[in-house]
Parts: sequence; structure tokens; C-alpha cells
Amino acid sequence: MTPYHERLDATGELLTLAVRGGHDEAALDRIRALYGDLSDEEVFEATRTNKVTHAVADALERSLGDELPAPWREALAENESRVEALLDMTEGLTGRLTALGIPSAAVESAGVLLGSDLPTRALGSGDLDLLVPQADWERSLELAAELGLVQGAREGQVTTRRAKLSGTGPEGQGLWIEACAHPFERTWVPLSVHDRTDVWLGRAVASRKRPQISVLEPHDALAFVALHTSLHSFVRSPGLRLHMDVDRVVRDNPLDWSRVVAEIDALGARTRSFVSLMMARGLLG
Repeated sequence: MTPYHERLDATGELLTLAVRGGHDEAALDRIRALYGDLSDEEVFEATRTNKVTHAVADALERSLGDELPAPWREALAENESRVEALLDMTEGLTGRLTALGIPSAAVESAGVLLGSDLPTRALGSGDLDLLVPQADWERSLELAAELGLVQGAREGQVTTRRAKLSGTGPEGQGLWIEACAHPFERTWVPLSVHDRTDVWLGRAVASRKRPQISVLEPHDALAFVALHTSLHSFVRSPGLRLHMDVDRVVRDNPLDWSRVVAEIDALGARTRSFVSLMMARGLLG
């Protein structure tokens, strides 16, 4: 089979290099050189279009230091305040759930943040997805209501085990937790995968940054994000950020690949996951 290769332009190289984990000095030097050859407005617009503004800003700050223009710094500071407030709100809910013996785990991008070395300020997701057991679904929503979280409409979507829980941060930021009892529930086309929710929650671990919030064990987390990427047709919004999730789980955690493959097989998502892993490797090395 002949490998397929496609060269990135300078902007594409900058974005894909900036969002990946594990930067060494050579990578930071390359980021600095690429940024110097492009206009600041061009780079900022590209990050906005690809929904990776904060991850790229974090890499630029580490590459450029004090030379980073003020708008990037302001974006990072504002985002860090928002994300920390979101994590505070989530801790309030997960603490109550734990006290009642109800397991939970942050999943998707915020789960990757909490289970990797990605800085808090670099999170691009607007919400935090929280997985809870189906058996405790109604009680979990009651606890959220007791904490003042408001269950809102999910933009006209009709689902049975997902709920948008909204709150307000100390600086007036709108915050929300996307609670779910089945992470891959889709109403338009049934997804033929095995539900691993109870298994994953039974193996969940305390997160690195906020121990009161659990995350999926890394092998389960990788199976999760690989399948999640496929649900967005691999390239649809949030696009590059989906592959960034795969990259960060792999780079920042020791993995036994036989365990990863076994979990993907148990999930019943071998083909979807292969494409996700292949694309992350191709884009982010």
C-alpha cells in the first residue's frame, strides 16, 4: 500500500505543531520561526476557525515569552478564569455525588485536560462532559438542581440520557456541564457499539489537577476519544481539537497498547478507532 502524504502550509504546520503535546526546545524554536513568517492576524484567525485559539496561545507564550502580543495573553487569562470556575462548579457536583456513592467521570476534552499535562488555560471546550451511571441518572439531576444548576434545552435535540446543566461563574461567566448516562447516545442513527459506561466508571481514577473530579483510566480514555472523534465524522467541528484529545492521552500517559486494542474490541469500534488513531498520528505525529 502506498502511503498518502500531503504537505501542510506554514499556518497548518504552526497549528498542528502548537497543539500537540511534548514540546522540546526544537519544537518551540520551530513554532517561533513559523509565527515570525506569518502575520499575527492570520494566525489568530486560523486558530479561531479551527477552535484551538487557547492551545495555540499557550504554545506561543512558551515559545515567544514576553514577545507574545497582548490579545493572546488576554485570551489565555480570560479562558483560564473560565475553566477554573467550571472545574470549581464541577467539583461541587462530583463531591455531592461521591458522598452518596454515585460514581462519575469527566470525559471528552475536559476529561483529557484533567488526565493529561495540558494546561488549564489551553482547554478549548466550552463545557465539561460528566459521565454518570444510568441507574443514578435521575438522582444526579436532582443533586445538580439542589446546587442551583439549571437544566436547559439542548438546542432542540431530543435525547433521553443527556442534560445541559448551566451555572454562572464568579465573574459572571456562563458555565455548563453536559451530563450523560450514555456517552455515545445519538438519536438520528443508532450507534452499534457496546455500552461500557459501568465498566469505565468502575475503573475511573482521580484526576491530576482536581482529585475530587475523576477521569477515565487512560486506556479507557483513549478508546473513548477515538470513538468520539468518529462521531464528528473525523473532521467536523471541533475538528483539529478532536485529534488533539487523542494525542494528549497518548503522549501524557504510559499505555499498554494491547490493553487499548482489547478495550476498543470490547467497545466494538475497531474500524472507527483505527481511522481516528491514524489521523491523529498523521496530523500530530
